[in-house]
Amino acid sequence: MWFLKELEWRDKRIGELEKELDGLKHIIENPTAKGIVIQLTNNDFKFYDYHNLDEISLKNYHDQAQSILKTEVFKNEVNHLNAEFAEWAAKQSRDFNGVEAMRHQISGINLLKELLESIPDPTNKQKESQDPYSGI
Repeated sequence: MWFLKELEWRDKRIGELEKELDGLKHIIENPTAKGIVIQLTNNDFKFYDYHNLDEISLKNYHDQAQSILKTEVFKNEVNHLNAEFAEWAAKQSRDFNGVEAMRHQISGINLLKELLESIPDPTNKQKESQDPYSGI
């Protein structure tokens, strides 16, 4: 009769695995990298490519980016975030991974600044901004 207990155990385990599989179906249904990122971050990250804007819209886009970069609020908040990240790393990180996380956060903020700075002014044809992603 040992085989009946073995069959019962297998049936129970199969049921457990089926429940686990049901819990993972959201990833299985969309196994693309984008699908997984959306699931992990709960954000679809929708945006449009400013390179496709007409000249007037691109000029407005550029001007808005420059305005953001020049505001005292933006400058202060960038410095505030960087200081918060550094303070957290100094007080809370227990190993090099915490310091690396802080460096990545600061790099992300600097990348945002570089992206805003790189938006080209369509009226200034001589000074073409280089897309920071062009090397990727």
